Amino acid sequence: GIPIDKVEILNLNEDYKEDLSKNINTIFLRVPGKKIVTIGVELEKRRDIHNVDITETKMVLPPKPEKEKYLDVDIPEIVSESDIKMEKERACQLNEKVIRLKNEMKEIEQRISQNKEDQKLISIKNAVFGELATFTRVALEARLSFILTQKKYVELYKKDVQKMNEKMKKFDEEIRGIGLALNYARITKRVSEYLINIPEK
Repeated sequence: GIPIDKVEILNLNEDYKEDLSKNINTIFLRVPGKKIVTIGVELEKRRDIHNVDITETKMVLPPKPEKEKYLDVDIPEIVSESDIKMEKERACQLNEKVIRLKNEMKEIEQRISQNKEDQKLISIKNAVFGELATFTRVALEARLSFILTQKKYVELYKKDVQKMNEKMKKFDEEIRGIGLALNYARITKRVSEYLINIPEK
């Protein structure tokens, strides 16, 4: 495969947080339920990629589950209604933050339209644009977590197959929409970083 030079855990701004490069061949990462982790991978430099054999494709199969001895006890809920409520509240709070930043952005743009040469206002606008890009992405990830939590709950406890399938279809459609929006949010974040790094005239 393609040689890897560095593997890192990134924060929400995709900045360095933790190095995972001690053993690049195998990486073990423990992630709590409903948490999203961003991993950055840097390919090895100064090597001709044309000389690397990338034609071989291998399917990595999940490990075979170990046989469990089931006891006659109540199995605890994997997802509860309180989990769904908590995820919804978090998604709503972040969405409200995005709305506030959008309103702030409009106010700054109106002020700039009255004084287009004000470099200080332009710098403030770029900073707010970057913050908006970050929280837009975080809000989308929270929304995704909310949808996935609902989906898991329906899978576990919905007994009506027809209604379950209808809900699953709606969940999948929304997940695809969030995926596209996340791609756009990632691009917007990169643009904001470029604008912030432009030196003032």
